[in-house]
Amino acid sequence: MIDVALLFLRISIGILMLGHAVQKLFGWFGGGGIAGTFKLNQNLRLRPVWLWVVLVLACETGGSLLLIFGLFNPLGMVAICATMLMAAITVNWPRYWGSKVGIEYNILFVIPSIAIGLAGPGKYSLDAAIHFALPEPAATLLGLVLAVLGVIIALATRRPR
Repeated sequence: MIDVALLFLRISIGILMLGHAVQKLFGWFGGGGIAGTFKLNQNLRLRPVWLWVVLVLACETGGSLLLIFGLFNPLGMVAICATMLMAAITVNWPRYWGSKVGIEYNILFVIPSIAIGLAGPGKYSLDAAIHFALPEPAATLLGLVLAVLGVIIALATRRPR
């Protein structure tokens, strides 16, 4: 039953994040598309803007798909955590509650993603089908450190006000 729960959690979080990604990528579901994503990253003073646009699109889209299919765990989790941490800090902080456009929304992606990273994708995953496994928990912990490092680099290289 744990494997069914992991499958459900992976697919649920992955599809929700994929919806978030296609808003930025294609403008679906009321999103701004690539142009809107570029403008948002400009407003956040990220530089070079094009690099951070490519990274957010790759992390949200790729991370979602890796999570959905349970492939190369914990890389999907790392990608999702990186984008949600960045959004929490640059867009939603210091507000907490989602009703106030706070970090609650971001945290609700980060926590289950980390749980999947630590637990593994389960037997109903492509990782299980191809017998792929990165060393755990080292891969998850290293991935989280790299995600936080990426956020720090993005914040440290922002254009001054």
